[in-house]
Amino acid sequence: MTDAALSRTPPAVPHTALRRVAVLETAYVGDVVMTSVLARSIRRAVPGVAVALIARSGPSQLAPGLGFHQVLKFDKRSLDSGWRGIEKLARQLTAEGFDALIVPHRSARSALVAWRSKISIRVGYAGPRLGIPLSGALTRAAFTHTVPFGGAGTTFTGRLLELLEPLGVPASERRPRYRTSVDAKKSISDLLSEHPIGAGGLVALAPGSVWPTKRWPLAHWARLADALVEDGATPVVLGGEGERARFDQIRRAAAAGSQIVDGIGTTLDQAAELMRRSGVLVAGDTGLLHLGLAVETPAVALFGPTDPGQHDWPKGTQVVALGLACQPCSEHGHDQCPEKHHRCMQELPPGQVISVVRRALQAAGAGEKP
Repeated sequence: MTDAALSRTPPAVPHTALRRVAVLETAYVGDVVMTSVLARSIRRAVPGVAVALIARSGPSQLAPGLGFHQVLKFDKRSLDSGWRGIEKLARQLTAEGFDALIVPHRSARSALVAWRSKISIRVGYAGPRLGIPLSGALTRAAFTHTVPFGGAGTTFTGRLLELLEPLGVPASERRPRYRTSVDAKKSISDLLSEHPIGAGGLVALAPGSVWPTKRWPLAHWARLADALVEDGATPVVLGGEGERARFDQIRRAAAAGSQIVDGIGTTLDQAAELMRRSGVLVAGDTGLLHLGLAVETPAVALFGPTDPGQHDWPKGTQVVALGLACQPCSEHGHDQCPEKHHRCMQELPPGQVISVVRRALQAAGAGEKP
């Protein structure tokens, strides 16, 4: 049977009969944030359904705020690496009694988990599995239903929602959304009580990225922080504990470094709450950018190697990019610039970004959000 035929196969049960559905997404924070459109669309279509998220330990903490009822952790690069980890997760999925498994992640590992789980409805993308030969055969074994991965111009969210078609679930939620917890609200209130917030309110800065080619130079971030303080705003820098050295460099390089709030090492839930209270978020193409958008914070997004056209930007988002002939050059980013110059981020002018951020703050209105 061809992949196209598989994609037209009717679901094994009407979607109204679904009781337990799992979503397997073991990539990065941004990818997991996007899956909220699946959880919320399924819950709206099927009252009483329970939707579980399978993700790595870090991103999995976002599950409740994204609309998932349950989380299963799968640390594919540590505790659950190799075939033993695949078999362990597959057995767990079988024992949980899920009616359907949705797999947005296009890796061979995820396809193998789906195949071994033996869940009666398994939905994934048609096409090659990354990093393995005979991937067509693996796709046919892994999934009972497939949809085309999409073509040029298809956005990330649009591709995700296509995975609902074999289940007969309407794509009713088209924007990723995240709801911060009560604990995060209290923790951030306590943190901010120790810092005087300027009349211009908070502005969240997310300078980090897993991929070095997505990073704007630290000196540029320091210049932006100084401009914000001059305007009466209070910058807060966000990132994982591993990015503390970058934060320290920004603070040392900024004349107003002591006025930059330290948001390094907060949980993802707490970072989301800090962004929710901020007038504007400034970030590269990272998970924190998409998490900030999911809490409806206006954003200034700095793009280099990746394609901003892959996303459905909500109102209030400003994308800043040089528009070089070599952009975009990557789906996710690189460790090193393929052209050996990294002009797309190195030459993105701080003055231009500062101007865009100022306009965004004016549009958003000054003052810390409640």
